[in-house]
Amino acid sequence: MPRNSKRRNYTEVFTREEDGKTYQKISRVNYSVDTEDSYAKFYFEGFDYIRDMPRDCFTLFCKLMQYCTYAGPDEPDGTNDSFVINLTTARKKKIAQEMGYAHVKSVSNLLTELCYGEVLCRMENSCYRPNPYICGRGAWQDMISIREQGEFHSIVPGSTFMSVYTARVETIRRIKEQKKRNEEARNKGMAGYTVDPETGEAIPLFNRDADILPHEGIPLLPMTE
Repeated sequence: MPRNSKRRNYTEVFTREEDGKTYQKISRVNYSVDTEDSYAKFYFEGFDYIRDMPRDCFTLFCKLMQYCTYAGPDEPDGTNDSFVINLTTARKKKIAQEMGYAHVKSVSNLLTELCYGEVLCRMENSCYRPNPYICGRGAWQDMISIREQGEFHSIVPGSTFMSVYTARVETIRRIKEQKKRNEEARNKGMAGYTVDPETGEAIPLFNRDADILPHEGIPLLPMTE
């Protein structure tokens, strides 16, 4: 990759006196210097947090940071849409090829894992923000502004990518299971049964002797995180 360079001017002034007169000679030299390469910085807490991140997740994260914009100051309305990764379809295809994947779906799956592990936050469709407590890009005062936007919280001491990821997956599994049980309760309620929230056992809602029709109220299980 060609390095960026910047032209600089260097001027020297030579002075001498002769016959009571002062003479000056000015010498100017033009030269070029390399500018600093594009960069992203990782904070020590961030390194400790991602120490158990799966290899493919880490590889993808590093590739994504190449497309991350630099942090900037807040807008007049207090919002800040800098320090984001705009992941276009073309970029996803390129990354998939670089990582040896046959399908872009593999990259999408890893993006979901990075979001579950709170390394990325999906801002909107195809736009992600890296965790500003893990890494940064730009001036420190602007990174502070990004942190104050509230998409992420500071890293809990001792927590790691896998511990957060596993807890998120387990929470999603329990919610799906609970929704399924609630749907079963609705279906059985329509058939004249409800479901005991403790045992999951079907309970008739009518008295066979009195021929009482089922009531409309169906107790459902509470949705909890």
